[in-house]
Amino acid sequence: MDKGGKTYNLAMIPGDVVTPGTPFFAQMPWMNIWSRFKFPPMPWWVAKQRSLGGLSLTPSLWELERDNQERKPTATNLEHRQQREIDQLKRQLLEAEQAKEKLARELAQHQNSPSQPPPPVSGLQTALARLGQWGILSRDLYGFFDQATELIRTALGVDYCGLWELLPNRSALVLCAGDGWDKALVGNYTIDATNRSYAGYTIQHNGDRRMEDYEPIVELDLRISTKFRASPLLHNLGIVSGINLMVAGPRTAFGVLGVYSLTARKFTEEEIEFLKVASHILAAAIDRQEYEERLLLLQQAIDASSNGILITDALGSDNAVVYANQGFETITGFNREEVIGQNCRFLLNEDRQGEQNKQLEKLRTAIAHGQECEVVLKNYRKDGASFWNHLYLSPIYNQQNFLVNFIGIQTDVTQQKLAEQQLRASEEFFSSMIVTITDGLLIVDQEGIIQFVNPAAREMFKRQEGELLQQPFGIPFVADQATEITLTPLDGSMVVAEMRVSPIHWQKGKAFLVSLRDITEQHQARLALAESEKKYRYIVELTSEGIWILDQDQQTTFANQQLADMLGYSVQEILEKNITAFVLVIHHLPESQNSHQKTLQSFPRCVLPNHGQVYDVQFQRRDGSVLWGLVSRSAWYDQWGNYRGELAMLTDITKRKSAEQALSASEQRLEGILGSIQDVVWSADAVSFATLYLNPTTAMVYGQSLEVCYQSQNFWFEQVHPGDRLLLEYHLQLLMEKDQTELEYRIVQPGGKERWLFRRSQLVRDGEHQPLRIDSIDSDITERKLAAEKLHYNANHDSLTNLPNRSMFLDRLGHALQRNLRRRDLRFAVLFLDLDGFKIINDSLGHSCGDLLLQGIAHRLRQCLRPEDTLARLGGDEFTMLIENITCPEDVIAVAQRIHQELQKPFNLNGQEIFTNTSIGIALNHPHYGHPQDVLRDADTAMYRAKAAGKGRYAIFNQTMHHHAVQRLQRENDLRRAIDRQELQLHYQPIVCLKTGQLQGVEALVRWQHPEEGLILPEEFVAIAEETGLIVPMGDWILWEASRQILELKQSFPQLSHLQVSINVSSRQLRDQRLLKTVDEILSSTNLAPQDLKLEITESLLIDNLNLAADVLKSLRQRNIQISLDDFGTGYSSLSYLHRFPINTIKVDRSFVNTMEPNNQNTAIVHTIVTLAHTLGLDVIAEGIETERHLTQLHWLGCDAGQGYYFARPIPSEDLLDFLTIQIPRWSVPAVTECHGDRKEPFS
Repeated sequence: MDKGGKTYNLAMIPGDVVTPGTPFFAQMPWMNIWSRFKFPPMPWWVAKQRSLGGLSLTPSLWELERDNQERKPTATNLEHRQQREIDQLKRQLLEAEQAKEKLARELAQHQNSPSQPPPPVSGLQTALARLGQWGILSRDLYGFFDQATELIRTALGVDYCGLWELLPNRSALVLCAGDGWDKALVGNYTIDATNRSYAGYTIQHNGDRRMEDYEPIVELDLRISTKFRASPLLHNLGIVSGINLMVAGPRTAFGVLGVYSLTARKFTEEEIEFLKVASHILAAAIDRQEYEERLLLLQQAIDASSNGILITDALGSDNAVVYANQGFETITGFNREEVIGQNCRFLLNEDRQGEQNKQLEKLRTAIAHGQECEVVLKNYRKDGASFWNHLYLSPIYNQQNFLVNFIGIQTDVTQQKLAEQQLRASEEFFSSMIVTITDGLLIVDQEGIIQFVNPAAREMFKRQEGELLQQPFGIPFVADQATEITLTPLDGSMVVAEMRVSPIHWQKGKAFLVSLRDITEQHQARLALAESEKKYRYIVELTSEGIWILDQDQQTTFANQQLADMLGYSVQEILEKNITAFVLVIHHLPESQNSHQKTLQSFPRCVLPNHGQVYDVQFQRRDGSVLWGLVSRSAWYDQWGNYRGELAMLTDITKRKSAEQALSASEQRLEGILGSIQDVVWSADAVSFATLYLNPTTAMVYGQSLEVCYQSQNFWFEQVHPGDRLLLEYHLQLLMEKDQTELEYRIVQPGGKERWLFRRSQLVRDGEHQPLRIDSIDSDITERKLAAEKLHYNANHDSLTNLPNRSMFLDRLGHALQRNLRRRDLRFAVLFLDLDGFKIINDSLGHSCGDLLLQGIAHRLRQCLRPEDTLARLGGDEFTMLIENITCPEDVIAVAQRIHQELQKPFNLNGQEIFTNTSIGIALNHPHYGHPQDVLRDADTAMYRAKAAGKGRYAIFNQTMHHHAVQRLQRENDLRRAIDRQELQLHYQPIVCLKTGQLQGVEALVRWQHPEEGLILPEEFVAIAEETGLIVPMGDWILWEASRQILELKQSFPQLSHLQVSINVSSRQLRDQRLLKTVDEILSSTNLAPQDLKLEITESLLIDNLNLAADVLKSLRQRNIQISLDDFGTGYSSLSYLHRFPINTIKVDRSFVNTMEPNNQNTAIVHTIVTLAHTLGLDVIAEGIETERHLTQLHWLGCDAGQGYYFARPIPSEDLLDFLTIQIPRWSVPAVTECHGDRKEPFS
């Protein structure tokens, strides 16, 4: 290859031949990207299109929408889910094709156009050939990077080769691969991606250039270069010369390829060109990996679709299927192998009439014209089952505008079709019912004006529809009560009607449905009843059936002559005896086979109105023969509804009984089966709904005896839950149409207990296909329903306190926001409560006591709220409240004060009194709130403000709090970058020996030099670092920096060899397992004497981490590290800490020193601490010495050392050397006066 007058040859690879006169990139087999790069298998339907049309798969092949719009301006842009899936499929394939073409262009651009004889093969060409082979065959991208950097370094003979990867934030580069470097650096070392570093300058210099326009950055001597600030790594390694080249990525730059030499070196044009080609090979490998990942994602996306996706061959005569996804198999039941190569007509049958034929013709037209279309077809699955298929068809044109494929998206819409058919049938049914019903129907509005009449009503009033509409009804009525009225139409006739009125909704308003049933004939029948009664007695006497009447005491009061003839007695003889005296056996009763006396006594009384009792009875005639008779008995009530006795009828069935004996035995067996199952089995008349049969389980499920159930005339409706009666009526209508239904509904037992039943009903029809009987099975599913309800309750409530949980609280808060949007006067507030000191109670008394406390607090909080307010537990010791319908903020403040008053009262937990309180944050409703989480967030912010103000308080959220929260977040973000930007500084405060006045040590104090805010003290950022975990890297930096600086100080001042440096250690550092390792590395790297390093810990740190602190401090003392207990006396001071932990020094807190006065309490405390420490063999350092009085008193009390402004303020590290250079300070200390007798303090 000829570039810039130089010729490159590739080393011959076994089995490959280089053709003379052909550019080597074009000759080498590894440069045939389509044959050697192992991309994932291309879908074979695409490969088929190439073979059929000789067309390459280019991005334009999938630009369906634009081409279709140009060719078919009238096409409809369908906005539905299938369209979006097709668009997504096309975009993903387009991106994949673009990646392939870009990869091909990048490698093909290195082909040399002029033909020339093959030049000699050089070592660099051999390396390129090998690098290209690795790039093709390697499946591990970063493994390939390691091989490439090693090969490039060896080929060029340089000291270092590295590949710097640009991190996602584009602010830094990481050494992702390299050769010659320390192994610990590769994959870990990062540099700045700006002009401050060599690699960053390379990226900035090339900017947004195209890959072919990238320029290498060659530096002959990095030591004197002024283009950028030299990297500490390159400087420390002593690198002199180097060259950096950009490595392109799929969309933006991937990073920088660099080679570096420890000696001055001028890279040749051949070497630079070699590196350019190598960077392109690396870029090609990166593009290939991206392409593979995209194709895999595309394949997974298609197979994951729940829709059926088909691709057919538009070039073939039969539009054969070339691809089908998993969704198609699921919908149709056909496997892919069965449909590939077939036309989709196998989903159809011979039914192609009507609408089906129209849809097929629309589909054929779209296929013939290469257009998109949308049809709904009735298809058939592999098992023969039919289903409704919504098909969206879209054509695919190639770059030459030839139709090559169709993509079809299938959706099973069977359920939707069935629902539409049922809705149409229902509408037609109700429409025809209203028109054909014989009852007159009118709709009357609340003003009493007629708004609707049906034909039966017009006929009843003998008027036209126009004469009735918009006219006053004029008849008073009472809703839900039957009333009998008399109408006088225009023709002079009289109509007696039963009127029923029900309230309904009509045209978005309230109205009444008036039903008028013509009962003129029944009225006339009642008039004729008296006349008929005369005829009945005559009929009774002439009937062939035996008839008798029993009174309330079951005594015979009437018997006709036919009964006397049947039994062979006279009527008078029958009246003198009870009818049971003539009975031998009463069948169909369990006791019927027992003794004669028991059978007679158990003859059941008939008391149910409109309910007959029928028995097969054996009577004994006077002559001793047996008469088989069918006895029908029914209760007899007078016109006032009083029970008067029984009416019975006897039919001679002696001839029939022999034939029925076999049938009776069969029925007994069936009854035994039905009585043993746990479901309710019943049968009722399909017209009157009269109960025909009930099995014994009915009594248990319905909570009443079978006798009561049978006596009820409206049994199947009166116990149905009022909320489910309309549903039951609808299913009865559906049963009449479909002959079988299923539904779930509720019943109410007489005791008020609700039960859930699952009913399966079947309609039995007679020979003329008329409804005859309803047979049903009702299963009790109450327990299953209760389990589902309990699951829903548990999902929305806290298991410990039974309060609503976070999910339910946010739901109610969301409803409150919606109500507030509709009505601004409906104000509300959210209270966020966090218990003060709950962790201490939980840790000291145990979690069981903690749970009891939370339950007790929840109980008291409920008493502070109204019934309409919401109390929830978010978790832990956090509670929230939603207070609605407030008038002013004072209402909420009163609630907060009431809560504090209630919680200040002690809690008795297992006999132990516990006191606690809570911090409350309040957020009032505001128009800017759009989500419930926003309100809860602001209430939480206010709660933290209340807790910071001293706990046991409340705070109302305002924008200032929000501003502070945003400022704190900004402060946290700045702090995260402070270490990398070297913004942290160390100041040192001298620690002076109070006996000699000499400098004993220094305490390292961290400061933050913020680029915008200036110097920031620890109080403003250490707490943030502690909460976020940044204290660990910050603490490591302080340890390293303080150790390094104190060692330099000792080297400058040999007379200060005893100087100690004190460094504060946080609880996070103590919990971090790397602390001991960091200390060991510091001591090893700096050669600092272990006894010169003193770590300061606080009492609170020991309390929070007792076991861990003991282990870590013991390990530190074993290394001869000094341990100091800081701020002694301010926390939970305990002598056990001094005994349990290996502490060398106690530091008295400045709060005691600043307030010391002669003979006051704080002076006594300091004296006690000093005495205790000396007794235990510990040193004592006092903090906060600011006056000579402080110094004198501490010196007199025997304190060993001290620090404070009296001696010196904290000194910046860069000024400490000057401070000691002027003179090594020696502070004067007062002499101790010994007093005999009563001891007196100075200045007393």
